Amino acid sequence: MSVMEYNAFKMLFGPLVDQPNSGTVDSYEFKVLMALSSWFKPKAMVEIGVYKGLTAKDILGNSPWIEGYTGVDIAPEKLGEEFVKAYTESNGFIPHQMEIQKEPGAAAKSDPRFRMVVLENENALKVEDVSPADMVFIDGDHRYEGVKRDSDIARRSLRDGQGVLIWHDYCVSFEGVMRYIDECNYADGQKICLVQGTTICFEVVRR
Repeated sequence: MSVMEYNAFKMLFGPLVDQPNSGTVDSYEFKVLMALSSWFKPKAMVEIGVYKGLTAKDILGNSPWIEGYTGVDIAPEKLGEEFVKAYTESNGFIPHQMEIQKEPGAAAKSDPRFRMVVLENENALKVEDVSPADMVFIDGDHRYEGVKRDSDIARRSLRDGQGVLIWHDYCVSFEGVMRYIDECNYADGQKICLVQGTTICFEVVRR
């Protein structure tokens, strides 16, 4: 794994500035997300696994350059029994969608730039649902098959084949995330970097 040290990240993307956030991701990790957003200034951002929409709300609140933000998730009532069982066995806990009390993305829906894509099942996402995107935050199905599926769609959705892909939860608790990213780095020459002290990985995709 290619690990980017804190000082190197600061040199490339500027200081990690404290930003108001709702605590749905670690505060340090939110600083990393905002540093990437501030540097690349995406016009269109996508979050796969938007959950309650709190991270989307926070990013939008600190990113005036974003013109459109698409949140993607599965509504709790759409989760099939087989998916829930497989996810729980793989990760050791139930899918996050089952904890949603209201509709996915509800916290961000008051922002006119936010658009919610509610999926019928874990395989329903299509490239046209989220493209063109300049930056994609992948935090959905943490099983290997799910990370691969979401990442393939995210990569294909990038505007003109260029943009930034960001993954959350690269850690031993999520073997599927680690396995997918490690395989990509092995095959493609360590293009995905882990930010030191976080579970965030990112890749700057160029044609």
